[in-house]
Amino acid sequence: MTAQWWSSLRQRVDADAAHAMEAMFCDAGDRDRIRHLRDIDALDEPAFQTAFAGLPHGAQELISRSDLPPFLAEMPGLHEAQKRACTVFREQSLAFIIALLCKSLPECYAGARGAKVLARTGALGEPRRDRKGLDDTMVRRVMETSVFVQNVMSWDMWTAPNTPAIRTVQKIRLFHAGVRVMIERHGQRDGRPWDYEADGAPINMQDTVGTLLAFSLQAIRGVRALGYSISREEERDILLHWIVIGHHLGLAEDVLKAAWEHPEAMWEMVCTDEFGWSEEGDTLTTALRTFLRDHVFFLQHKRFIPLIFMKRLMDERAIRSLRLDKLEQAGGRLYDVLFGLVFLTHGLLMLIPVIGPAITRWMGSELMEFTTKSWAGANPTEITLERELRSV
Repeated sequence: MTAQWWSSLRQRVDADAAHAMEAMFCDAGDRDRIRHLRDIDALDEPAFQTAFAGLPHGAQELISRSDLPPFLAEMPGLHEAQKRACTVFREQSLAFIIALLCKSLPECYAGARGAKVLARTGALGEPRRDRKGLDDTMVRRVMETSVFVQNVMSWDMWTAPNTPAIRTVQKIRLFHAGVRVMIERHGQRDGRPWDYEADGAPINMQDTVGTLLAFSLQAIRGVRALGYSISREEERDILLHWIVIGHHLGLAEDVLKAAWEHPEAMWEMVCTDEFGWSEEGDTLTTALRTFLRDHVFFLQHKRFIPLIFMKRLMDERAIRSLRLDKLEQAGGRLYDVLFGLVFLTHGLLMLIPVIGPAITRWMGSELMEFTTKSWAGANPTEITLERELRSV
């Protein structure tokens, strides 16, 4: 895993998915065909078959391929490790969701070049507050992220007919490729061409594997920072599970091998080469903090709580890159004491056999319910994609 190899990942993309999405968008068929992506991870068999039949041949071929590369297919105990990873997530979902919201996502925004793609979609940086539910852009996007994480971290979704967990990942894979196509098309049309030399290809393999590590390795570190215990064996199970997800997301085998064998070293490369301040990253993080304030934390002076969590959980280099260390938080020592008491209470609760873990599991399931159904309101709790692809 050399510096030259790592740098080359900024120009490498998932060619198979790109070809599938070129076929999706040909002959002015964008609007008709994009909607079929919505249901390819449907649990309902007729809904899946209708969606599949409506896709072009290239997309159908991609979705039909679910074989693993040799190094994963030949790995002893792979399915057992994935099942254990899903169990750990279910048991500690409260901490994982907090870590994903207050650590993993903003650490993704600290990657200055990768943040430009998110800003181009108009996804998180321009939330609408005139209506609730999915009409609020920020709520929709974070809700869809929550749906994705819950689908891929539920073992039932890997064993159900049509393996909806894999289909959910493939949906995001095709969405990423669609963003690349649309950025190229619209950039030429509106005079904002993408700077391939400075920024690499949109949603390249370097950005994708960085996100994968943020949602696995860094999420685990966040869970530990919240006082939960994750053993080294559980850490490897979770990382391996996300390596499998990375394969279905379109990452090349050499990238997956490097992430599996040297995750900490690869994360250091992310921090060293990708972290930096950008207007896009700042906008995304500010919008996320506003979202957490308005939709998650229901306390007086709650506007300071997301910042406190981020400062406590995030990688110091990401904090500095996003300039969160320059922001003052109200409460000072009082908030430090209150957070200390919360962590102490939580630690004591976890010491109570059966009851403590049961309470935290219940709280985690309630939070997962809240991050999907409650945020969606009357709208369907699904990853829709159409608006994002049409807004690039």
